Amino acid sequence: MKRNNHLQIYNPIYREVFNQQWIDNQLADLRPYSESFNDWVKSDYSHKHLLKGKVLKEATVWAKDKRLSSLDKQYLDDSQKLEYKRNIKNIFVVFTSVATGVIVGLIGAFSWYQYKYAFCSIGERIEGSDKCVRNIKTSGEQSKIFIDDINFHLDKGSEYFKKGDYENAEKFFYLAKEANPNDPIPQIYLNNTKARLASQAGKGKALKLAVVAGIDFYKFTAEEIFRGVADAQDEFNKSGGKNGRLLEIVIANDGNEPQISKKLAEKLVNESDILGIIGHHASESSEVAIPIYRRKGLAIVSPSSSSSKLKDDVFFRVIKTTTEAAKLYAKYIKNTLHSDSIAIFYDQKSVYGQSLQEAFIKAFDDLGGKVDINNTSVFDREQTSPTDIDAEINNIISNQIKTVFLISGVKTISGLRAFARASQEKTKKLNIENLNIIFPMSVFEQLTLDIGGDAVEGASLSTPCVNKTSLYMKGAIKRWQQKNIYWRTMTGYDATQAFIGAINKSSNEPTRSEILKNLKTLTLPVEKTSGYGLNWSKENGYLYQSNINSSYCMYKIENGQFKEVLVK
Repeated sequence: MKRNNHLQIYNPIYREVFNQQWIDNQLADLRPYSESFNDWVKSDYSHKHLLKGKVLKEATVWAKDKRLSSLDKQYLDDSQKLEYKRNIKNIFVVFTSVATGVIVGLIGAFSWYQYKYAFCSIGERIEGSDKCVRNIKTSGEQSKIFIDDINFHLDKGSEYFKKGDYENAEKFFYLAKEANPNDPIPQIYLNNTKARLASQAGKGKALKLAVVAGIDFYKFTAEEIFRGVADAQDEFNKSGGKNGRLLEIVIANDGNEPQISKKLAEKLVNESDILGIIGHHASESSEVAIPIYRRKGLAIVSPSSSSSKLKDDVFFRVIKTTTEAAKLYAKYIKNTLHSDSIAIFYDQKSVYGQSLQEAFIKAFDDLGGKVDINNTSVFDREQTSPTDIDAEINNIISNQIKTVFLISGVKTISGLRAFARASQEKTKKLNIENLNIIFPMSVFEQLTLDIGGDAVEGASLSTPCVNKTSLYMKGAIKRWQQKNIYWRTMTGYDATQAFIGAINKSSNEPTRSEILKNLKTLTLPVEKTSGYGLNWSKENGYLYQSNINSSYCMYKIENGQFKEVLVK
């Protein structure tokens, strides 16, 4: 059926039958590399299952005219990168056999450099790694925020925006939003363009905030945060802004890499028209950025950094800390799972992981529980050889421990799925009851369900509660055409609303110091937030700057969905 120049499904039965799952199943049957792709997913993206040689060339040709999933694109991209590495190695071997030592050394060094930094500009490299984080800091100039997204109108809009032709940019960004309504980038860019046009019309310079997220490597969570930010910006601008001045959102990428976060913070703090920072995503990134923002009195409101170790006059968060999350985990494990002993694995290099495991041990001990902390961490990022997960699971089973708390940081989440899969296979082989697997809030919910499959069935985790009945959440589900709206969208919205509340309390020319001062006394009613209101906590008479109206809820994976569990 055609409506408003768009095709819509006329029969709802077709919508239910021929859904995304059906499409994925059909694609799986068509893939010429289906078997190796499935092995790659099951192995948590092991390089040994990537394509090479003739098979890779055939797969690349097959994929050209297909609309592939992000996982298919990642699989083919990783295969091509590995093939490139093999080719460089072969070239080096050939030259070694025919060239003199000096020439060989130069060619070898050049080849190694070309491979290692082929996709990495200077300033984007992560020291001690062959990874890089793209230099993204844009209000509309850069269209490729998420590499695998193709949107002609977004590209065209960015071209006009870069030239300062905001009238044409507005037209193309509107079409880009219509073309991909669940992508928050076109909506943010469209509002940024309107803010620039309002400024040209003499209504005052745009009010500017920056949102920092780990775009590279963490697309799912970045998108979730951006959706919430986009919604708050859209509401503010549609209401006329502040005396005609509209809100502009600068999108910035730190890859959740602390060394990049630090460099980015130095750039943002020196742009005097940026009034505040929404971010960072990871606690590790916030930890290194906060001192930089403090020096210039630039407020930072994080939608997701929960580590209780983060405390500063310029730092706020719209969720509660790991201390509060730990209490709920302890009650759930002791009173609902009836586990008196538990094994913990945690990311020892994660500020979030450290604070959650410390708080949990105290909370569980207060309830009379016993914690068995393994000496070997399955989340050691510096490991030279993989941890023997089977041996760890055997040790847990032999000690008659029924529950395992896996506390990863954002960088070590893949270890959760690997452990869950291995433990399920082990208990099935031994014909015993499955272990109770507990995840942290750092997991990516939808990705965990999509990749984990049956292996994560029965696992539990705590995240900030989501008020699905709130006016905002009902609208967000419809607006973004998503089956599930997870907590980071909610908190992205609340973090932006906090800044908007501070802006509204400021003078006609808001300053950083005004914004910071107003944030400290800010409260927001339920209807101005995603569903719980906002009120900063106090500890021993001092402002602690976490939202006491927020709370944590417990969820369990049942039939491939997160179901809330009531905890007494």
